[in-house]
Formats: sequence, structure tokens, C-alpha cells
Amino acid sequence: MYINAQYLLLISLLLFLSDACLIVYFLIYRRLAIVPMSRISLVSAVAATAILIAGSVQIIRKQDEMLANTAAPRGIFTCCMFVTLFLVWLIILLRSADRSAAKLFESLIAIAEAGAPNLNGNAIYVQKLTKLLYENLPIEDRLRVNPNELEYAAILIDVGQLGIPRQLREKYGKLTAEERQIMRKSPDIAENLLSSSSSFKRIAKWIRLSGERIDGSGRLGLTQKEIPYESRILAVACTYSAVTLSRTYKASRGCAEAMEELKIVAGTQLDAELVEAFINIPIEQLEEARDSVNRRMEEMRSLGVYKKETEDK
Repeated sequence: MYINAQYLLLISLLLFLSDACLIVYFLIYRRLAIVPMSRISLVSAVAATAILIAGSVQIIRKQDEMLANTAAPRGIFTCCMFVTLFLVWLIILLRSADRSAAKLFESLIAIAEAGAPNLNGNAIYVQKLTKLLYENLPIEDRLRVNPNELEYAAILIDVGQLGIPRQLREKYGKLTAEERQIMRKSPDIAENLLSSSSSFKRIAKWIRLSGERIDGSGRLGLTQKEIPYESRILAVACTYSAVTLSRTYKASRGCAEAMEELKIVAGTQLDAELVEAFINIPIEQLEEARDSVNRRMEEMRSLGVYKKETEDK
């Protein structure tokens, strides 16, 4: 019994430390989530971590007293197992909820863009390109970015189009100078729409500034240092998408041509380091991203929602 009690105390100690690590992971994960933790939840999680660490210290200091009472190790072990299972369940539940929310956003955007010939899955495509670029960045640059927020910013990149007259955003053919001025209001509309939620304020800013040029010749005259890093990532993905996705007024071009376009504007319109990182993405992955978007758009259109409207045009 003494040996069994020793083992139970040792396992309990490891579980206490594991639980503390799980809470730290939970805090980091929620920090990266699109909806941040409330202050009460944050304080509670920090307090729970402190209690677990204090409990571990107490087990080490008073192990002889606990071993003298055979019921104590079992009780501590049972308590530790319960806490561990609860934390694992909570983390799995939250990750599942976040993934479901992201999938729902993606599906709603896909349905909307399938009926807009001049969007044609652009936001879904930008999301995939942004993810590829993020994964291809050096570790020190990835640490500068909240990947979950960046993903939402990419999928919502065209949300400002909701404020543009439908006949204009779905126009077949090139836009006039006046119409282009109206279309340029899209980032401002996006910021107004998204800023109403505290969870999307930073994302709203990234989207609004994603069209700025790093040489300062953009709409707001901001330089590279004044443009958020996330906005510069979105700008590279949007530029590549603009070249390789078909529109009513132009045909799509291949990956090689798009890469050359990126090189031309690197250092003036786009962040040169980000362009270099994007160019290093394997062509196969970029082609698969575009093909998957095309398949998704065809899938949406095959539902028949936009069939009659497309035929009329």
C-alpha cells in the first residue's frame, strides 16, 4: 500500500503540473481567438494556475504526512484526474466551436460570392493565400501575427462590397473612373461595418489599410512602418488573387505571370520581404488553392440559387 500511495502521489503531482500547463495553453489559445476572454475569466484562469502550482508544492513538502494516511493519495489523485479531464474537454470544446464559426463564415461568404461574378470566390481565395503566406514566414515573423484574426480578416476582405450598389459590383466590363471611385470606398465601408463589434476592430483596420502602398503614394499616404504587418500580408494575397482569378472584364492569368507582377510592385506597392516569402510558396500549393476555390464556386452555383440570374445576363 505504501508503494501504491507513493505512485499515486507522484502521478498526482504530474497531473497538477499538467493541469497548470493546460490552463496556460488555454490562456494562450484564447488570446489567439477572435473573441477574447473577459477580465473575470482571465483572472479566474490565472488564479486556478496559481492554486495548482501551490498544490504541487504542498504535495512535495508534505508527502510523508500524506503517505501516512492511505486515503489522502487516492483523494488527491481522483481530484487531479477530474480537473485534467475537465480541462481537456473544455479545450476540445472551444477549439471545435472556433473551427465551426470559421467554417460558417466561409460558407456564408462562399454563397454570397458565388453570385457575384466580379468577386468569384475572391475572399475564399485570399484566405487560402494568406494562410499559405503565413505558414511560409520565418518563425519570428509568425509570432508577430495572430493567425486566427488574420484568417478572419482575409475571409472578410470583401465585406465592404455590401455597401456598393449591386449593379456596380456585378457590372460586366470595365468600370468608369467615377465607378472606380465608388468602388474604392469599399475598405471604409468594411471598417464601419466591422468596427461596431469590439472583437473585429483590429481586423477592420487591417482591411481598410490593406490597399495602401508602402512607398506612401496610396490613398492615405501611409508608409510601410505605418501600415500594419497584417495589412501588408493581406495586400500580397489580394494582389496575387487579382491577377489569377477571372473577372467579367478580364481572363485569369497563370501563377508564373502573377509572380512576375508581384516582383514588379515589390518595394513600392507591396512589402518586398513578404513578396519574397510568397514567391517561395510551392506552385503546386498555389494552384491547388485556386482550383479548390473554383470547385467551391461551381458547387455553390450548382445549387441553382444563381442559375437563372446568370442565364439572364
